Amino acid sequence: MPRLSLGLGVQNTRKVGGGAAPSGINVATTNAIVLSGLTGGWTDLHGTYTKSGDPTNVYNGGVNGNATGAVYFNSAYTGGNKDGAAIWYGSIYGDTGWQITFYNDNDYRLGKVISADTTTVPVSGYSNDAGYTGTITLTAAPSGISLTAPTIYVSGLSLQDQGSFSNGAVYNPYALQSPGFWGDALNYNGYVQYTTQWELYTYADSGGESTAALVATNTASSASLPTTGWTNTNRDLIVSGTVAISTTP
Repeated sequence: MPRLSLGLGVQNTRKVGGGAAPSGINVATTNAIVLSGLTGGWTDLHGTYTKSGDPTNVYNGGVNGNATGAVYFNSAYTGGNKDGAAIWYGSIYGDTGWQITFYNDNDYRLGKVISADTTTVPVSGYSNDAGYTGTITLTAAPSGISLTAPTIYVSGLSLQDQGSFSNGAVYNPYALQSPGFWGDALNYNGYVQYTTQWELYTYADSGGESTAALVATNTASSASLPTTGWTNTNRDLIVSGTVAISTTP
């Protein structure tokens, strides 16, 4: 797809993109942003951009050292056009405001909104600095528990033996192992993870050995861990009750 290179040694003189939108996404209360609206070969930039307090976590030279506000990056994808893609506030090439940048063998800016407001991310009105097709649209991702919460607690379940699975139990707390993955307090036989959906596993015995039993799933956004809305599964154990997940016991 065509791109306008914005390598660090290149001065961008394009000034397309007007003032900030009067309303947008509140930085302080939003954990993640969803980018959509592009067409053609640009749709690989769609997805969820999760808040990070450290601009150096975004592998993009245009971001490092230049971001002064909250940074969002897509942690669910590495490689291709979305490698290092970010939504961030700062100044590059004389333009101060909200920037959307990505990296693919070089630094590129997708678009910008010139603004002095660091507290609100504009949802639209971004310039076309890369020759993309479609229209950039940003929305706040559904709220939930941060993907970097150090501990979570699972409650509300009742587990009964089924087939070769027995002695199902929840061992709180589940401790963060990597963003979006928590392991339980008993050697991580139980865990919470996101694959194509959220999955909750608990400890169980099977064939005389400890193992993990899938007990509930959730189709909520991968941007944050849902606290409610879980669907019990009876694949391994017989599950009843209503799952609730929180950051406190």
